[in-house]
Amino acid sequence: MNIYKLPIITNPEIFESLVADYLNYRYNTTSFQKLGRKEQKQYGVDVLSFEYNYAIQCKVISNEPRTNSERKAIMRKITDDIIAAYNSHLPVHKFIMVTTLSRDVNFYGKESPFFYASTKGMLMVEYWSWDDICDGLASFPILLKKYFGNFLPKLSFAALKTSPKSVYKKTETDNRESFGHKFYYEYQNKKGRNHLPIFDISIINNSDETVLLTSIDVYAERTAVMGGYPTKPLGELTPYKKYKIKLPFEFNHHYKPNKSTLDLVNPIYLYSKTPIRLQLQGDVAINSPSRIRFAFNFNSETIFTENIYFECISSSMMPILYSQEDIFEHFA
Repeated sequence: MNIYKLPIITNPEIFESLVADYLNYRYNTTSFQKLGRKEQKQYGVDVLSFEYNYAIQCKVISNEPRTNSERKAIMRKITDDIIAAYNSHLPVHKFIMVTTLSRDVNFYGKESPFFYASTKGMLMVEYWSWDDICDGLASFPILLKKYFGNFLPKLSFAALKTSPKSVYKKTETDNRESFGHKFYYEYQNKKGRNHLPIFDISIINNSDETVLLTSIDVYAERTAVMGGYPTKPLGELTPYKKYKIKLPFEFNHHYKPNKSTLDLVNPIYLYSKTPIRLQLQGDVAINSPSRIRFAFNFNSETIFTENIYFECISSSMMPILYSQEDIFEHFA
C-alpha cells in the first residue's frame, strides 16, 4: 500500500536522484551513484553501486498499461535493459528495475522478464513499483521532506498492520480492492494461538513542532450478512499488550459505527520529524464480518486511519462508508 499517496515524479533525472538517495539511506552507504549522462551509453543502467555490484534502471512511465499488449510492450523494454546490463562490462550482481507504475502482479508472473532472467541464471533481478518506493520512503523523513516537502501532511501514518498473522490473514486481490478493501483480513480459527487482534500502527510527525497524542477513538461495527453465528475461537483470549482497547461491536439502531475512547492519562509526546509506534490490542476476537477505524486525537489535529475490514467476502457485505464529518456529527 502507498502509505503517503505521494505524487508521481515525472522528471526522469529527479526520479533517478530519488532512487539513488533512497538506496544510499536504505543500505547506509554512499556508493549508489547516477551513471553518466543521457548522451552517453549506459548499458540499461541509471544508478550503480560498485560496493554492492547492484545496477538500477529507473523508468518514468506516464500511463499505466490497460491492456496485455501495452503491458507486454513495457516488458520488452525492460527485457532489453536487463540484457544490456548482463552483456555490459559492468560488475553487475543484481539488477533492480524501478518504475513509476503501480504494483502489478503481472510483472511477477511467468511471462515477466524478471522471471525469465532469474530462471536462466542471468542475474538476480527485482522489480520495484512506485508503491514500493513510497512505502520504503516512509522510513526516511529526510527524503520525504527533500522531494515531497510541499505535499506532506503534518501528521501521517507510516504503517498499519494487524496480527497475529497466523489468525488474521491479510488478503489483497484486485477484486476486493476494487470496492475498497485496502486492509482486508480473513479470520483463521487456530488452536494454541492468541486470537485477540493487535493493531500495530506507526505515525510520523512531519511538522517542525512537538505534538501531544491525548486519546484514541475506536469506531467499530458488524457488517450485515446472512451467514449464521460466527465460529467460537479455539485459541487463547489473553490480553498482554500495553494499550488495551474496547472494540465496541454492540448493536445500535443508528446503523452507524459504535465508538469507544482510550484516554491517555499521560499524553504521548511526538517530537518533530520523528515516528512513533503504538500497539493496540482488542478485547474480543474478530471472527465475523466487521469494520474498524481509528482516530488519533492530537492537541493540534485528529487523524483517521483507513477502514480495516474483517471477513468481508463480497461488496454486498460492505456497510455504507461514512466521512469523517459524518462520524463527528454522529458522536457530537
